[in-house]
Amino acid sequence: MYLRALGLLFCFAASAFGQGAGSEYPMRRVADMFQPLSRPAEMIHVTAVLVLIISAVIFVIVTGLLIYIVVKFRLSQDDDGNEPPQIYGSTNIELAWTVIPILITVVLVW
Repeated sequence: MYLRALGLLFCFAASAFGQGAGSEYPMRRVADMFQPLSRPAEMIHVTAVLVLIISAVIFVIVTGLLIYIVVKFRLSQDDDGNEPPQIYGSTNIELAWTVIPILITVVLVW
C-alpha cells in the first residue's frame, strides 16, 4: 500500500518537474476553447462564436424593446382604467414573428 502511494507520488513529481521526451514542445495542461488546435475543434469554435453573436444580438434587441415599451407605455396619472380598442389579425406582424425565427433557425442550422 505504501509502495503504491510512493509510486504515485514519484510519478506525479516526475511529470510535474521532470524533463521527459518531447519536452522541447510546449505542453498544454488545460484545454482552451479560445485557441482550438485541430480543424474539427476550429469548426466547432467558429459555430459556437456564430451562435453566441446571434444570441447576443437577439438579447440586445429584445431587452431594448422591452425597456422602450415599459418606459413608453407605463401607467400614467390620467389613466381612466379602460382598455384600448383591440386589433386582431395583423398579417404583417404575424408574418414578421413567423419568418424572422425561421431565418434565424436556417442560419444556425446552415
